[in-house]
Amino acid sequence: QIKTRIYTKDKAGNPINTSPEAINSRLAALYTLWYCLTSYLKMLHPFIPFITEKIWQEIPKDPEESETLMY
Repeated sequence: QIKTRIYTKDKAGNPINTSPEAINSRLAALYTLWYCLTSYLKMLHPFIPFITEKIWQEIPKDPEESETLMY
């Protein structure tokens, strides 16, 4: 449902979602996706540690978060 909020160009390559409200909405949607991904990785880590650790290494993190998911 949030794909339309995240897109910055339409199929023809024309810019869309350029208003300040749309930009704020896009940033909020991206933060929510990032938060959900990190939460799911933390919950799944005990069950599939090698996969979640590999994904964790590739995503951007806050400075206060550890470099490894193990801690």
